[in-house]
Amino acid sequence: MVQLLTERQIEEHNQASYKGAAEGAIGGTVIAAATGLWANRRFPAYKRLPPSLKLLGAIIIVAPCIAIQGERRGLEYDRSQWYASPLSFLLREARG
Repeated sequence: MVQLLTERQIEEHNQASYKGAAEGAIGGTVIAAATGLWANRRFPAYKRLPPSLKLLGAIIIVAPCIAIQGERRGLEYDRSQWYASPLSFLLREARG
């Protein structure tokens, strides 16, 4: 028997994913800013780079953080909706 998702479950999943994306954006921005400030003080060559390349470095850090954390929160919500382990479904089907 296949259960379809309700509108409420879809909305809650979206909210969890958006929350994770926001967390990833904040965390990635903090990491990128701290790394940029550190590199600016430590390496004279980094200080001479154009702002567009420095921004590219920040984007390379922030974008995956957004995607990974958003996906992680979405999966966390999905797992919270399981009534039992995935194997219990197979056991129920095998018993009849």
